[in-house]
Formats: sequence, C-alpha cells, structure tokens
Amino acid sequence: DFVQVPVELPLERLDVEAWHLSPPLELLGWSSIGSYAAVGVGCLLTALSGMLRNRISWVPAPHHLLALGFAFAWVLMLRGVTVAVDMRFYHYAWELGSRVAPLLILWITALLQGPWLFYGLWSNTVTNIGLWACISFYFWHNPFARATYSGVIVLMLTIIATILRYWALRFSTRVLEQDQ
Repeated sequence: DFVQVPVELPLERLDVEAWHLSPPLELLGWSSIGSYAAVGVGCLLTALSGMLRNRISWVPAPHHLLALGFAFAWVLMLRGVTVAVDMRFYHYAWELGSRVAPLLILWITALLQGPWLFYGLWSNTVTNIGLWACISFYFWHNPFARATYSGVIVLMLTIIATILRYWALRFSTRVLEQDQ
C-alpha cells in the first residue's frame, strides 16, 4: 500500500501554496462527458422513435437508435483511451479501457432482440464488474476496494428485467394453457 512519510506543513496560511489540479479537457471531454452524453442522446432518440414510429414511416427502429448511441459512446471512450495513452496517463487509460468492453457488449446487445438481450445484459454486467475488480486489484491491491457504480446499477436493472421477463413468460404460459 502507500508509504507513509511524515510531512510538516507551515501553520501560517501565507506559506501554503495552492495547486489547482484539473484534467485536460481533451481527455475528460472525450471519455467522461462525450460518451455518457452519447448514451443519453441515444436513449432520448429511442424514446422519441418509439412514440413517432407508428405515425412516421421513415423513423428508424428504437433499438437501432439505442445501438447508435452506444456505438458513438464506444467510439468516444476508445478515443479517450488513445488520448490518455498519448498524454502518458496510463492509469486513466487502464480505467477507461475497462469501460470499453462493456460498452461494446451493450452496443451489440442493443441490436439484438429476444432472449439474446438478456444474455447480453448479463454478460455486460459480469464484464463490467469483473474488469473493475481487476482494475481495483491493480490500483488498490484489493478487488473490492472501490465499487463500480455503473456495474451495480446495471446489475440491479438486469435482475429486475430478468424477473419481469420471467413473470411475463409465466403469465403468458398460463393464459395459453387456459385457452386450450
């Protein structure tokens, strides 16, 4: 872990130097802001497409627009990885790289329909949490040192979607049995 070194700080406020540390915008803009904005725009376009698809024939299918949002997010996140490597921020490149694979899985999953959707969601969840555990082990020597908030949120949504899908299939099977 970290080496503890005794540090002496001056008690007078005038002797303390303030350092403003901010990441470069080209690095933060590509990876953190741009990729998540692309997912948000994809979700918004998906909702609009779902409302307008029956009225306007040329509107693309909602799952195609969601896949387009994930595709742009994947490209921007991959661009963020290359910028981080170019700037020699290797720790940030590893962190962003652990987000590229789950975004690729979500991109492919958004194009799929039927039971493949749930296989994609579960593989995204396992990949997201597993890669972040590897990053946590590399940085903090403990795979459970920091939680991946996106992985936990996707895990909760995947569990809820799986339970609701199971209940819907069970209900439809009962209705079909009653009709026969």
